[in-house]
Amino acid sequence: MKKAIIAGFAIIIALAFTADASAQQMRRGCWGRADRYNRLYDPDTVVTVSGTVTDIDYFQPSAGMAEGVHLFLRQPDGTPTEVHLGPRWYIENQDISIDEGDFVEVTGSRIMFEGEPVVIASSLRMDGQVLRLRDRQGYPLWAGWRREAN
Repeated sequence: MKKAIIAGFAIIIALAFTADASAQQMRRGCWGRADRYNRLYDPDTVVTVSGTVTDIDYFQPSAGMAEGVHLFLRQPDGTPTEVHLGPRWYIENQDISIDEGDFVEVTGSRIMFEGEPVVIASSLRMDGQVLRLRDRQGYPLWAGWRREAN
C-alpha cells in the first residue's frame, strides 16, 4: 500500500512538471528548438554581415508562434539585409538596446524565408557588447534545454 501511494505521488509530480513545461512553451509561443522555424538554421550557411540598422519590427515566423524581432540593415555597399533575432519576449529582456541608426555586426545562418533571403542571427555585436542568441549548431539559447555548446 505504501509503495502504491509513493508511486501515485511520483506520477502526479511527473504530470505536473510535464504540464508546466507544455504551458511554458505555449506562453512563449512555441520558439523551442524543435519548431519548424528554428530548424531552418543551417550551420553550413553561416555568414557575418554588418551595417546600419534602418528599421526594427516584429514578425510571426509561423502560425501559433509568438512575435519575433527582426531588423533591417543597410550594409556599407548599400545592400539591404533582413535579420531575424529571436522571440520578442527574449530580446526585450536583454541588456542591449538596439535602435535605428546603430551600426551592428551580425553572425548567423543565411536562409530563404518566405521566398526572401534572411539571416537568422546567432550573435549580434554593437559598441563592444555581444548579444548571443544561438550556439554554433543553431540551438536557441532561450530554449534553456541544454548548456551552450560553444
